[in-house]
Parts: sequence; structure tokens; C-alpha cells
Amino acid sequence: MSWIINLVPLVALFLWLSWRRRPAIALGSIIPLAFAFPVWIQWVLFDVPAGTIVGAGADLKVLVGTSALLLYCFLPGARFTVRLVACDLAVIALILVHCISDFRVDGISFHPLMRAYGEWYVPYLCGRLAIQTESDWRELWPIIASLSALLGIMAVIEAVSGTNLYELLYGLRPMENTPRDSIRWGLRRAYGPTLNPIYFGVLQLLLLGWSGFAAHQAVRREAAGYWLLAPVPGVLGIICTGSRGPILGCILMCAMAVFLWFPRLRLAFLAMGICLVLGVVVNRDRALNLLEAWSGETSHGANERVVEIDDELKTYSRTRTRLLMFDVYKIAFKRSGLFGFGTTAVTGFPVNVPLGPREAATMEKVPYIDNSYALITLRFGLLGMAAYAGACLLGVWHAARLADYYRGEEMAGLLIMIAAALTSALFVQATVWLAPDFAFPLMWTIGISSGFAVAHRYDEL
Repeated sequence: MSWIINLVPLVALFLWLSWRRRPAIALGSIIPLAFAFPVWIQWVLFDVPAGTIVGAGADLKVLVGTSALLLYCFLPGARFTVRLVACDLAVIALILVHCISDFRVDGISFHPLMRAYGEWYVPYLCGRLAIQTESDWRELWPIIASLSALLGIMAVIEAVSGTNLYELLYGLRPMENTPRDSIRWGLRRAYGPTLNPIYFGVLQLLLLGWSGFAAHQAVRREAAGYWLLAPVPGVLGIICTGSRGPILGCILMCAMAVFLWFPRLRLAFLAMGICLVLGVVVNRDRALNLLEAWSGETSHGANERVVEIDDELKTYSRTRTRLLMFDVYKIAFKRSGLFGFGTTAVTGFPVNVPLGPREAATMEKVPYIDNSYALITLRFGLLGMAAYAGACLLGVWHAARLADYYRGEEMAGLLIMIAAALTSALFVQATVWLAPDFAFPLMWTIGISSGFAVAHRYDEL
């Protein structure tokens, strides 16, 4: 029952902030704070396969978000923006497809409704309601930028000392098919409050945009000079996770920020990006070898790095599995249809989807689906994938479009950094499945972008 011990103070803080400030500010402050609590503190609600806690219940992010949204309805000063924007429609479609998919597989019950509510609706709406006026984002950015720096500092401490502070306070995290101590580049990979270093990296990547805006404010002399250093702990924290995807995501975030900030350079940046992608495609094997060498995977034995797919021997590594899985699961992708195989079939690895006999044998070496879009397709089918991708892309579009509209104004910097953070997260999702550890912050960030779009429509920014 440790979740109650942590939930009560957070809800009390939400009520206090609602009284001292406004409910929107309280909602925008308390939800990011919940990101800093370990995901293994859960209220267990569902049966899941042995060896995993994923999908077992509601962690503190969901519990705090659900409690805050319920209380928000009764607080004086709470506002409800009912006008819909494009991203709202995509999220509504995603929730509907989720329910239909699970109803088709498991029968009609409250479980799919509860999962869809906690997984998509709660984080998205918490973000959407947090931004309603210009004063909202002005009060929130120092809080979220501070959280970004704090998580980065904790990651550095863990990597250097070899001690996870969360495990000291809350007990050892579940293994979840990951080693207790993973070393890369001479440092212990930082797990933070998540179950895997890459999840921690994506979480920090999503918050990095806020600390980047803090530095922007310091440059403009709209904030104290020390905010200029705000992104440093965040970047170091991502490096200390030892995860290549989030590290490359940092580079992409910077490129996207420059792309949005300087309209005259956009064609040149777009051309460079296309050339870079084509170069990687043409030199695919060389690029894969570089990524393997970067993480030290080339030290594996030759026999451990070979799998047979369609009577062809192919080199296997944790890097190449991102590509090999499309061969292993090709039958399942074809049969996923419009609504997929449902949540139960893809809870835990290996997933329970139809495969050919050769693919089933190969799956023993390639059990993971390290691609959010692939797993969403197996889970919810083509319609679910379209709705999810639409929500992500529209989140970027809302922020980028408004950044152009408010160009030259202070708020444009924050919108650019939100769009850049979401873009980098879209890239990293192609290297990792959509783990709850960062899925909630991702949907919350998309909701923040939609909140700006709604406030713009009401002419309150």
C-alpha cells in the first residue's frame, strides 16, 4: 500500500496549490512532479504474465492524474475548454479504437475502459487543462525546468556512484528482463524512476525542452542568469542513461529547434535532412556497425549474433533487432487488420500473436518489439496506428504552427522547444516500445500542445 503513502501528500499539494494559485496551475505543477516517482509504486488492478509489472495497474502518475481531474471538477476557478482542436479528435479516435479492439478480443467489460482512461485520457487531459492563459505557462516553466535539472542530476549521481537513490527509498525495482547493473562507456547506466535506462532517457528528453526554454529566457534577460545552465544537467542525465536513441534525440531536438527558429534556413535544413536519411539508407550496414561499436555489441560471440529468417542467416544484435523484427513478425502485421490483436496479446514479451513456424523459432532470439509504432499496430491495428501517429504529429503541428504565429514574442520560444521535444520523441519511439514509464509524459506533452491551441482559439494567449 505504499502508493497511498505517496498519493495522499501529492493530492494534498494539488489542493493547496489550487487554493493559493489556480486549479490549472496546480494541475500543471503536480503532474510533472509525479513523473519523478518510481513506476514500480503501483495499485495492482489486473493480472499480467509472470515477470512483469507492465499493465498490472495504476502507477502514481495515473493515480495522481485521476485524483486531480476528479477534484478539478469541483474546485472554484476551474475552467473547462470544450472547443475541440485537431489533436483532440485524434486522441478520441485512439481511445475508441482501444476499446473496440479490446472488446473484440476479451469481451465487453470495464477493463478496457479503465485502461484507455488511464493510458490516454488522463495524461492528455491533464496537459490540455494545464495551459489555458498566458499566465499559466509563465508560472509552469520554472517548475518543469527545475524538475528536468533535478532528474538529470540524479542520473549523473547514479551513473557515477552506482547507486540508484530511488531503490534506497522505495526498494529494488523489478527486473523486467533487464540486468540489475548495466555498464556502458565505463558508467553504470542510470535507471532513475523507470524500469530501463532508455525509458529514463526518453522521459528526460521530453522535459529537456522546458529547460531549453529556461536558457532562452536567461539569454533574453527575461529570467535570472543561472537558468542559462538549466539544460546542462538534462543533457548529462540523458548521456548517463547510456541510451543511444535519446542521445541522438538531443541532436535532433537541437536541429528541429533551429529549423523552427529560423524560417529562412528551413529549406537548407530540410535538404540536409533528406540527404542524411538517404546516406544512412544507402550505407545501412556501415551505419549499423557504427551503432553496434558505439554500444560495444560487436564483442559478442559469432554464434550468438546469427539468426535464421526465411532460410537466410542474418546477423543479430540489440541494434539490428529493430529491423529484424519486421521480418519475424511480418505475418502478424499482415493479420493485425484494422483493430489489431488487443492489449492482452501484447502484454509482456514475447507477444502472443500469430507467427509462422520458422518465425516462432527465431522469436526466441528476437523476443522484443523495440518500436512503438510496430507494437501499436499489433495491438490496435491500422486504425489504432493512424490515430496514435495522428495525435503525435498533430501535437508537433499545433506547437510549430503557433510558434510561427507568435514569432518574435516570448511564448514562441516555449512552443518551439515543445515541438522540438515531441519531434525527437517521435524519432526515439522507433527504437523502443511505448513503455508506460514515458508514455504518460509523452501524452501529457501532446496535451500541453493542444492546450496552447485551444487557448489560442479563445484568444487568451
